[in-house]
Amino acid sequence: MDTSMEAKIENYYREHPKHIANIIRKKYPSLWHHAEDIEQEAYLKAFARADKLREDSNIGGYLFTIAKYTAVDIMRERTREFTGKQMLREELERERYTDKVAEKTLYEEQQQKLEEATTKMTESYKQVYDLMIKGMSTREIAEELGIKGNVVRQRRHRMI
Repeated sequence: MDTSMEAKIENYYREHPKHIANIIRKKYPSLWHHAEDIEQEAYLKAFARADKLREDSNIGGYLFTIAKYTAVDIMRERTREFTGKQMLREELERERYTDKVAEKTLYEEQQQKLEEATTKMTESYKQVYDLMIKGMSTREIAEELGIKGNVVRQRRHRMI
């Protein structure tokens, strides 16, 4: 490895502590808490590639470029996570909508069957049914129709 480039990187670090982190904080405010990690990653990558740098390389610019691409990678990862969560939310909404449509369809089918069944009832059974739907008790229905409670129970049982 070129020790003179490593020395330049180390000198830059000593002369400009937290410089890259501060630039990242200003340029990418949403990554405020990641700025020091990004800076550290930039220095590690720069040291790893020190042998490939030219002698006249701008160390600060090189470090910032590494830091910028690291920041972009973090933002892309966040976007992927957000997109995944968003897709999951949308899928759940579709399932809820589908469930609501299915419930509504089932309810409508049950209502249709109930209407068909009530049209087949005799008038005496329809009277008991209508009063049951209104929430009246067996005793109240019997009094209303002038029949015994046992007859109301019998008609209700046969309807079901």
